Amino acid sequence: MLALIMMQILEGLKILHMSQVVHRDVKLENTLVNSKGFVKVTDFGISKKLGDADFCDTFVGTQIYMSPERVLGNAYSFTADIWSLGLCVYELACGKNAFGRITSYPVLFHNLVKEPEPRLPKENHSPQLCDFVA
Repeated sequence: MLALIMMQILEGLKILHMSQVVHRDVKLENTLVNSKGFVKVTDFGISKKLGDADFCDTFVGTQIYMSPERVLGNAYSFTADIWSLGLCVYELACGKNAFGRITSYPVLFHNLVKEPEPRLPKENHSPQLCDFVA
């Protein structure tokens, strides 16, 4: 089921990114699944259309799903959405956020910049899923 959900989210992000749009708030709360298993990515309120060489540089979105470059205040692009999706996969697979309990921005900053990137426990997940999240 997890693979089917992620495939549909990736397909939605592919269409969005091909249209030069960065979602900027990919998270589980912005993903709807209906009773037939069809997935919709929602909440495009802070999405941004980019030109050919544009990057985003504003600090918007849900902090716990932000990519390291966003937390550091650097320019970012479509890959930031993919990072956020990876955190969603981790959360669905493990039942918890990849970085534990985040109580403040400094804690988030430390976890993203100083700690190693989260990995799925190999003993509980397939090699393919672990590789996907890595």
